[in-house]
Amino acid sequence: MKIPSSQWDMFEGKIQQLTQDEDFLIQPYVKEVAEVGEYSLLFFNGEFSHAVLKTPASGDFRVQHYFGGAIKSITPGSNMRKAAKTLVDQFASDSLYARVDGVEINGEFYLMELELIEPYLFLDSNPSAITNYKNALIQRLG
Repeated sequence: MKIPSSQWDMFEGKIQQLTQDEDFLIQPYVKEVAEVGEYSLLFFNGEFSHAVLKTPASGDFRVQHYFGGAIKSITPGSNMRKAAKTLVDQFASDSLYARVDGVEINGEFYLMELELIEPYLFLDSNPSAITNYKNALIQRLG
């Protein structure tokens, strides 16, 4: 649901009621998600593995496939990769996997979410993804 900040008062009571039964995440609307999409960069044992661009269906802002969004394997630019790696090094240096979700605005990568607990890893999006994950598991367990 997209709520204009100017109309927050109209929805505040309903949102308060909903949060009594369930947790919610509220994020600011970022137009780049609707216009370009959201990037997901995957890291295994702190090393970059693969990346995807999640784009919304025409006229929507939600990138999830169950809302009509599409997922495409990409090769991120070096600046995006470096920014994501910095976040992984700072906050998830000892994690088996980490997914860095964000947008690019004027050439700069902005973090939307750092997924460390049960993220979808897009293992079917890139031919080397499963091998990279398998090798990370072997490295960690071996």
